[in-house]
Amino acid sequence: ALSPADHANLAPVTAQLAATLLRTAVSRDDPASREAVNGYLVERAVLYIRSNYSRPELTAEEIACVHGVSVRHLFQQWSTQPRTLMETLLSVRLAAARSLLTQQPQLPVNVVAHRCGFHDASHFTRRFRAAHGTSPTQYRHGELPGLGKGTA
Repeated sequence: ALSPADHANLAPVTAQLAATLLRTAVSRDDPASREAVNGYLVERAVLYIRSNYSRPELTAEEIACVHGVSVRHLFQQWSTQPRTLMETLLSVRLAAARSLLTQQPQLPVNVVAHRCGFHDASHFTRRFRAAHGTSPTQYRHGELPGLGKGTA
């Protein structure tokens, strides 16, 4: 049986192997094949973001490198998505923050911010307020904009 560490080490290698096999199998003249490969890259990048969002140093460069493509290629493939790569990263981080704020109300906001990949709490609070119309503390207490307390 494999340990959790073995599984973690196998995941990127397996993804790289699958990507290489897809690139080999795809005909450059077949738009459906190209679209499948491009979709695979985006899906793998989203999974990588979901696994690594808590690291403030996570960058597009790292995501591209891990997936064996250039940053330019990653952004080209991502251009078909409704959100940019960085908007997706922010969205994943904010979703994790919402979850922590409600499931672990004893955690200070700055701890939530750091656990979700933000360098500092003030930046986190600004981003949270811009996305949700309320501060993290107000959100934690069920205060949503225009609805008042306890309507979350």
